[in-house]
Amino acid sequence: MHIKEENFKNKVILLNGYAATGKTILPPILDGFKNIMLPTFSYELEWFSNLYLLNEISNKTFIRMIKKITDYRLYNGFIGRELNTRRGDLSSIWRSSKLISLIKKLINLNDKKLYIDGSKSNQILVITITQSLENFESFNKALSNRLLFIEFLRDPFYMFLQSKVLHENVIIGDRRKDFTLRYFDKDTNNLVPPYFKELDFTKISYKSLNDYLIAFLEHILLSWKNIINDHKESNNLLIIPFEQFVLNPTDYLLKMSSFIGEDFEKSNLIAKRIKQQKIPRKTITAYKSNKIYQRYGFKKIDSTNIFEERVKYKRYLSESQNIPKNIIEKLDNLSFKYYEYLLDINLIDKKNTPLQKII
Repeated sequence: MHIKEENFKNKVILLNGYAATGKTILPPILDGFKNIMLPTFSYELEWFSNLYLLNEISNKTFIRMIKKITDYRLYNGFIGRELNTRRGDLSSIWRSSKLISLIKKLINLNDKKLYIDGSKSNQILVITITQSLENFESFNKALSNRLLFIEFLRDPFYMFLQSKVLHENVIIGDRRKDFTLRYFDKDTNNLVPPYFKELDFTKISYKSLNDYLIAFLEHILLSWKNIINDHKESNNLLIIPFEQFVLNPTDYLLKMSSFIGEDFEKSNLIAKRIKQQKIPRKTITAYKSNKIYQRYGFKKIDSTNIFEERVKYKRYLSESQNIPKNIIEKLDNLSFKYYEYLLDINLIDKKNTPLQKII
């Protein structure tokens, strides 16, 4: 007897990006839309994405698990299960605009009605994941027109310090808190994530973590170029450079509004959420961040424009963080390549690039 597998029809937004790309700026804004469920994080999708990259599962299995995990998350969202009640977390119910309705779900014992109502609704699942752009094609195949895959990009110049702190405090410093799958290269002592497996730069023994991170960021930039060039015509993929979003977010918000089916410009709540994120800004770091971001390397630079901000941030790296001059020069070079590429594919306005030689 053949039983056809059924899945929920609700739309799914997958918010992806490497660590330090600034992707978590978006969930509080998305939460302001009426049909958006409480945004959550999912390591399960990242794990299966990595297992597929490691050739430990088939593409068929990976696609099936994408469907199962998103259905599981939708079901739990419908009935109010696994809601995060920890006050300080970004995915906490206490940060949500839908707090009252979420509490009602928690105390409602009629799970059958909650499930049926949810499955018939236009509620949209929002999951933040990491390091999964390489498998966009599989996510797209699994969810088809139900999917909006949002990928955040960021200037490597501003990613470096946060990446360094993450490696020192977690990836190297306390592996118990690192939930990303990695394999250890015995020849080089490098901890390598699956999406960079077997690449030449992972086979080098680096003199310092700084040198490794420069190579790491260089290959992130290369991977962005390759994958975006392959899928830039897809209607289900939205590429967001962090710099463009915080300086001029309107076009991206309009595209998200179109997928969600709500006009963000008519919502006072969304306007409030955008204002809370200090968007649009005059400078890239003009935001009083949460303590967790400060702990992992975020630094607000007081300045009047993005050019002055960059000069001061460079000084901060050198004088306060003791980043060697040659490393800063390499970061400058990566920045140039980053903005040059964004300009080439029309993903950023010239006025929003802080490098004088590009402008």
